[in-house]
Amino acid sequence: MDKWRQIYQKVEHRQETISRQDPHGGQLLKKKMRNLKAVKRRIDSTELIHKPDPEEAIKLFFSDQQKVSAKRILLEDHCEVLTIGDRTLSTGLDIRISGNSRIGIFSDNGCGKSTYLKYLKIKAIENGRKIGIMPQNYEELLPNNQSAVEWLIKEPSKEYKTKVMNYLGNLKFTEEEMVQPMVDCSQGQKAKILLIHLVLGEYEMILLDESTRNLSPLTLPVIEEMLKNYSGALICVSHDRRFLIDTCRDIYQMGPEGLDEKSPD
Repeated sequence: MDKWRQIYQKVEHRQETISRQDPHGGQLLKKKMRNLKAVKRRIDSTELIHKPDPEEAIKLFFSDQQKVSAKRILLEDHCEVLTIGDRTLSTGLDIRISGNSRIGIFSDNGCGKSTYLKYLKIKAIENGRKIGIMPQNYEELLPNNQSAVEWLIKEPSKEYKTKVMNYLGNLKFTEEEMVQPMVDCSQGQKAKILLIHLVLGEYEMILLDESTRNLSPLTLPVIEEMLKNYSGALICVSHDRRFLIDTCRDIYQMGPEGLDEKSPD
């Protein structure tokens, strides 16, 4: 399924970006997509034997303290022009985020998804919202000279330290990896540290920028289930359309003229 998803996303991306001046290439891509869908039907009809994997023991969940009223409007914003330097990325970006929003945003590279997410973070903070973010560049938040345990511990109590170490252990960190400087951690480990940070932060709004790119296929279903149980607002930017479909209710394609709502399928 992971191999199929990777190929499907590549073909889907090529369909969205192929020039109209290449009708033959378009026909080949349509044929490829039909073949992929046929393969998916065969996979779905196959009776699989369950084999436990090492990620099944992962336990990561949000506490009841993070519940946010679904009717509460956390942010309502109109961005007339989104720019980076002297370059205009998009115009007329309208968004309304309530307490239980599940918003997914995708686009081609360079269209400004990450810039827009940073813009929303600033606006949310200006509105007094308690917001957590998982940036695409982990080093924006993670200090190289601190360990995961040092950075995650926000309360000087033995109970809180035990809680942090239990979370890290559930995400397959060894005791040595928990206390090593984060500069020595892999990108996948850094992604998991940031996920724990989001769980511990008790945020009413979470922004995720390409959160799945460094997680293993075995970990993804666990993370998707964790996010489904989050009761605050969730805004995800990703190239992984399947991840957006599985975790978000409202999906938008970002372009030069704002956000265009798309069907989740």
